[in-house]
Order: sequence, then C-alpha cells, then structure tokens
Amino acid sequence: MGVDYSAACHDGDPEGRTQVSMNVLLLRYSGYWSAPLLARDARIYAVLTHSEAQKLPKRAEERFEKIYRIESYDSTEELSAVAADLIVGGITIDRIASATEHTQYAAGYLASFLGVPGFSLQAAANSRDKRLMKLHAQREGLATPRFQSLPDAGRDADLDAVVRAVGLPLVVKPANGWGASSTVKVDSREQLAEVLKDYQFEDDLTSHHLVAEEYIEGVELHVDAVWRDNRPWLFCVSRYFKPLLQQWMSGGLNGSIVLPEEDFQGLHARLLDYNVRLNQAFGITSGATHLEVFLEKGTERIVLTEMASRIGGGNISEMVAAHCGVDVRDAWAHELVGGDPGDLAFRRGRFRYVGMMNVAPPRSGRITVLPDRDDLLAHPHVLGASVVHGIGDEIEVHHPSAWCVMLVIGADSEDELVSVAEDMERAYRVEVE
Repeated sequence: MGVDYSAACHDGDPEGRTQVSMNVLLLRYSGYWSAPLLARDARIYAVLTHSEAQKLPKRAEERFEKIYRIESYDSTEELSAVAADLIVGGITIDRIASATEHTQYAAGYLASFLGVPGFSLQAAANSRDKRLMKLHAQREGLATPRFQSLPDAGRDADLDAVVRAVGLPLVVKPANGWGASSTVKVDSREQLAEVLKDYQFEDDLTSHHLVAEEYIEGVELHVDAVWRDNRPWLFCVSRYFKPLLQQWMSGGLNGSIVLPEEDFQGLHARLLDYNVRLNQAFGITSGATHLEVFLEKGTERIVLTEMASRIGGGNISEMVAAHCGVDVRDAWAHELVGGDPGDLAFRRGRFRYVGMMNVAPPRSGRITVLPDRDDLLAHPHVLGASVVHGIGDEIEVHHPSAWCVMLVIGADSEDELVSVAEDMERAYRVEVE
C-alpha cells in the first residue's frame, strides 16, 4: 500500500518556534550530537559514564537538571537505579534522547521501565540485532537477504547447513554491529570455516553473536529521517558512491550523494512506503532513523541491510542540511522537545547535488600528512569540512567509518559531484607511518 504524505522538504518560518517544556533524559553527552537539544527549552537529565562525566564541559554540566553517573550503558542494575531515583523523585520523563548506537539498548530499557512513549526495549532490540530486523521485516512482507544466526561466534555452527540456507557468496557480520564493522565477504565453505576460526570483533562490541547473510549485489542507499507518529518531518535519500563492503575490500570513494526527490520521485515513494512499514514492524513511531538498503541488481527490489533508531553517523546530518536547509540533529532535537515541523526552515542549498565524503588513510598508523581545514574550505565545491585528527595522532582504520577528514561537497549535476569527489580524494591525502 502506498503512503500519501506531503513532501518532507518545504519552506518554513524559522521564527517563533513552538515548544512545550518537557523532561528529557539524555544518554551520553557529545557536543556535536547534543548541542541542538541543549539549545532548546527542555529540562534535561543526563546519564553519563564516569569517564564521560569527567570530561564534561562546565557549560554543559550547568545546563543539566541532574547528572547520573554509571559504569556502563549495558548495566541493567545501574539503569534500574537511575529509573528508580526518577520515579521516587516524582520526575516524569517525556522523551529519551539517544543519538548513538551504543546507547540504544539503554534507551529502550529506560523507556520501557519509565513508560516513555515512542520507544521500547523491543524496539531497541529490533533496530540493533540484525536477525530480529530481518525477521520482523519479513513478517511485514518486506524483502531481506536470506540469513542464519551464528551464536557464540559460530563456534558450533553446522557450516554446510549455513551454506545451504544462505547460499554463496555470503557475508558474516556481528549481529549487533553497525556499518561494515567486522564484516567479511565469504566465497566458499572452506573460507567460512577459516573466517569463523579467528573472527575479530571491534572492541566496542559486547555481544559475540554473528549472522550469516546472503550477499546482495546492487546499489546501496541510506535513508535519513525524523518522524512523529510515523509521519516524516524530514526524509532524505542518499546513494553511497560505492557499496560500503565493496569500498572497504577494493577501495574507491568513501561517502554518499543525496538523490533529490524531484529527480527520483518513484524511488522516494517506494522508500517512504518501505520505511513506514519497517517502522511499524519494529515498533518505532517517533525520533530519528537511519535506514540502509540495496536496490538489488537485476530485480530492483528494495532489500534491507539494516535500520538504526538513531541519527546517521559521520557528517550525514550536515550533508542533509546542505541539501534542504535543516540539519538532522536539529530536526531530531526539535521533535524530541515537542516542537512543530512548521518551525523548521527547509530551503534548497546553492548546489543542486550535494554529497559527503571521508578521506582517511588506507591503514592504521601515526598521521604524518593531513590537509589543512582552511585550504579545504577555500575550495569552491566544499560546503563543510571537519578534520577530526591532527599530525602525530594515531588512527585506527578497521572499517569504512574511520572518520578522519570529513567533507560536504556540492555540484550542479551528479556527474560533476562525483568528479569533484575524485579530484578531492587525489588532491587532499592523509598519510600515516
């Protein structure tokens, strides 16, 4: 069934924002992710790890009504203690703000414990565990890769059964990972045995459950949106220059390009329908989502990779802002505090096409050569630049999301933007030793 919603990008009045003062529980402080929320009229309670609290800027500390310090966002004992203190203190939490992957389970647990609408522990699991994602999507009649669960890092898996169920080639990845982290393409049963024998997890991954998925060929897209009552406030479709896993295995541009709705109306309509139905299947009604799918080669089916109940990472928010005038972080914060979508000032940027790219070294090491941010911003096609490391810094490059030099670029056509990105990658190198 099609979804007949009005266009997400429209003209709006930036003045006179309508806000209702609410109690918001913020999980993890980050100047980048949290600033739009802290700038709004809301009473904000914070849950931080002890190490995060030690680095908290004074101005942020003074902004919070109360700060709860914990050892881990995975500790149900500590999270329950936070919830209990709020309850006995008579504080009703209206919304929970969780902008990053690592705090989604904590957000779901606290939402369920405190009766906060719009999210739940089940919704968190559905949008974190790739097995549950695909199960619920399939039940909704949405296309997914074939998959097989591999608990305990696949140590006791029947590899012949896995290959029969999923087919070859296949992809092995953490069931609770993100992006292309710790993701491996497997072409044979023998290679699968070798991969599982010495599988390497990212340090940030607590669970060691894996999933084997059918390898899908095609164009990889991501959809970044902000919702209320499962209606989009902001809905932006982008295409990776190259599918993330292919980029990681064989190189090429690392980034994506926004696909303007007026040039891709049919695709936008299909993806909106898909995203709305997926939200329903996952139990998500409000807040930000970051959906990744393939347009399958030969069939043009929309096939689910994953969907996160958070803002897209890197500088996706700034790319969206360059496209339609509203940063995803700003729309997310405004929705959280009960604002109105008409308050957001949507407008087209000066370039018809915009994109983002990450320039990083090909391997881990100590940075010896790094572009200058002022030089980058002087480029006529650069709309934004973030240089997150310095000369002499150690950088770990284990997956495509090793953020280093992040750029937002613009051009008047898709072909020109790709050409600009290729020129930028050649001209502005990051080198390590």
